Amino acid sequence: MKVVDVTDRGSELELAAGETFEVRLSDIAGTGYQWVIVGQPDSVELTDEGTAEGADPLPGGERLHSFRFVASGPTRGRIALELRRSWERAEPPEDAFEVFVSTVPDESAVEDRADE
Repeated sequence: MKVVDVTDRGSELELAAGETFEVRLSDIAGTGYQWVIVGQPDSVELTDEGTAEGADPLPGGERLHSFRFVASGPTRGRIALELRRSWERAEPPEDAFEVFVSTVPDESAVEDRADE
């Protein structure tokens, strides 16, 4: 499984159809800010989401938010997330993250079609 984080911001991720990948982003506990998905291609499905407390689980401590996706079919698009407070919808996000995803053709399927 491929894992991307803040260091991969704006990069492109090539996947095989059916491949799983995870986005991991940190936020600060107790501030009300949470990472939310604001865009994803139709053929990329969210399969799991969660947070893990860091070494300091008290308010103000860092925690890790993870989003697990699967590329269920051919796609080319972007996954976009924003760090925001749910009650501040009209305000700009505190931070933003995006990664571009594309699926590469399954070579065996191409070979099978060539044999027909």
